[in-house]
Amino acid sequence: MKLETDTAKTLDRFPSEEEIAKFKLQHGEIFDLTTKHKGKEYILVIRKPTIRDIERADASKKSSGKTYDWHKSILNNCKLAITEAGMSTDEVLMGWARAIDDTMDIAEVTVKKL
Repeated sequence: MKLETDTAKTLDRFPSEEEIAKFKLQHGEIFDLTTKHKGKEYILVIRKPTIRDIERADASKKSSGKTYDWHKSILNNCKLAITEAGMSTDEVLMGWARAIDDTMDIAEVTVKKL
């Protein structure tokens, strides 16, 4: 598992309460996307994605044309703690990718023709 200070570092445990508090202080909202697959636990703690993260992800998808590059970009830009093996395990990566949308709040807009 990687744990972020300036860049993510590898650890073999879930971040401590103190580390979680530090993440919240530095990044505001954070999310635990930890999952289990085939008896192994894959830890992922990310900060809330920003518009800048989404713009980077859009650029990465456009340059490669691969759907999951968008999700990988968001994960790589927002990860605070991660079990790196999850990024190369298709089922885990797809599960994390599916959960990303739940970490973003998007305002509802009402469109009225004038």
